[in-house]
Amino acid sequence: MNPTLTSSTASFCQTSKTQVQNYVAANSSCLSVIGGTATPTPTPIATPTPIITVATLTASSSTVAAGGRLNVSFSGVSSPSTTDWIGVFSVGASDSSYLSYVYTSSGTQTPGSTALSAGTVSVTFPTTPGLYELRLNRNNGFTRIATSAQITVTTSTTATPTPTPVATPTPTTGTATVSASSSTVTAGGTLNVTWSGVTSPTTTDWIGVFPIGAADYGYLSYIYTSSGTPSPGSTALSAGTAAMSFPTTPGVYELRVNRNNGGVRVATSAQITVR
Repeated sequence: MNPTLTSSTASFCQTSKTQVQNYVAANSSCLSVIGGTATPTPTPIATPTPIITVATLTASSSTVAAGGRLNVSFSGVSSPSTTDWIGVFSVGASDSSYLSYVYTSSGTQTPGSTALSAGTVSVTFPTTPGLYELRLNRNNGFTRIATSAQITVTTSTTATPTPTPVATPTPTTGTATVSASSSTVTAGGTLNVTWSGVTSPTTTDWIGVFPIGAADYGYLSYIYTSSGTPSPGSTALSAGTAAMSFPTTPGVYELRVNRNNGGVRVATSAQITVR
């Protein structure tokens, strides 16, 4: 036995052990990764939020006179088609029971060439007072994607032509004429109406839609020649053109031009068939 060698060896081992322990203590984080003991930290991934497009349909007023028109705005129509359409319905009516309609691509009863996801059109309302609503439907079908608030059709009291008593009506010799842009129209549709030759016109001269043979005040809808609406304008016109709404009931009708809020007729159109 060599006691000197044994003591030296023991001292060397103790020194080496102390150095290794110090190194491990100083570099434990690196050694834990190298050794595979580090815990991975998850990276949060954002969850996609679905984009939901909601179509809307709004009229320019909640009330309208019988046979009148309102501007109607639509928006938010995803993947629109040229045959998307807006219909006027009695509240609670079935999807196929529309009373009048326009295509969103044209604002008329004939489809346009460009599909629109938003826009404004003019819609004609029924001549019968009551509660109605607008519905926006897909591609010539009855897949409804929007419904308006309720719209009240009222009987006008201020703009309705009122009879003016005439002691002895004077026959009109005249030259006044009135004609429609077509001899047929879809139920609830509109036609352009042209009049001319009205001598000494007034702002309350008016054109009415009448069933054939109806009394002079048996009109179903009307406009004033001075404005093209059921309210008089500020300028009397001897000639002009305006849009005229026709009834929702099929039949044969005619147009009559009458004087100054009265029943003195100065012109009658050819017959017009509502189909």
